[in-house]
Amino acid sequence: MKDNRCFEVKSLLLFYFTIDFNASIAGVIFLILAGITNLVIFTLLLFSLFVNEKTQNIKTLKTMGLMSLNIPIVFVYIYFSLVIFNTVRITIENKTGEDLTEIMISGCENKLIGELSSNSRKTVWINISKGCPIIIEYNLRGGETYEEVLFYYLSRWSGQKAKYRIGIDNLPIDDTI
Repeated sequence: MKDNRCFEVKSLLLFYFTIDFNASIAGVIFLILAGITNLVIFTLLLFSLFVNEKTQNIKTLKTMGLMSLNIPIVFVYIYFSLVIFNTVRITIENKTGEDLTEIMISGCENKLIGELSSNSRKTVWINISKGCPIIIEYNLRGGETYEEVLFYYLSRWSGQKAKYRIGIDNLPIDDTI
């Protein structure tokens, strides 16, 4: 059972840090298989309570109690998986050669970055609650306001990791894929 939880945690962390679709699928498949296996074993243990001698019942009940501790772990794992599937993680890099001010990301969720000096970067996590674009607005030190589209459209369950270089990337991220 400990090895199962380790695999679940490793696949969740791998997906969290890399946003690798294969890691997410492996984690979900494992979660389903482990859940079915635990349910079958739990059912067999429950059935054995009525068939075996009374002396074995305490041992069986302890085993069933330990197995039932997996239930909250599964729900926590599912919760974090859903959060990650509905989040886009964008690293914004300032490649304009000038400091940027009043940087605002809008669309799925509004995020104020504030200032970003030349050649620096900031990572922003944006919740995708519905289908929406992601747009960035910023001011150059001279006061000019610019607007660029990062994503034309993101839908729920399209969580990903992306990089956008202000001053270099002219196309939205979903146009360059």
